[in-house]
Amino acid sequence: MNRHTLILVARLKPDALPRARALAAESTLFEPSEPGIYRETMYLSPSELVVVLEGEDAEERTRRWIDDPVASTPPQSLASAV
Repeated sequence: MNRHTLILVARLKPDALPRARALAAESTLFEPSEPGIYRETMYLSPSELVVVLEGEDAEERTRRWIDDPVASTPPQSLASAV
């Protein structure tokens, strides 16, 4: 296994920062028990959400997650912010 750091950037809709801040405080992309992902950090600016994932084969695991339409569908509350 290879340890990787992966950075994902999403633009926020105008005036979505308060909602994105609340959601980032209460949610994660991966379950804490997800094997291989050992750190997930979110950063917010008024216009962007930045997610930093660290772990074993983080890029490959994230690609599989994104390619899975069920797993990668964000909750409606998060989808409304980005």
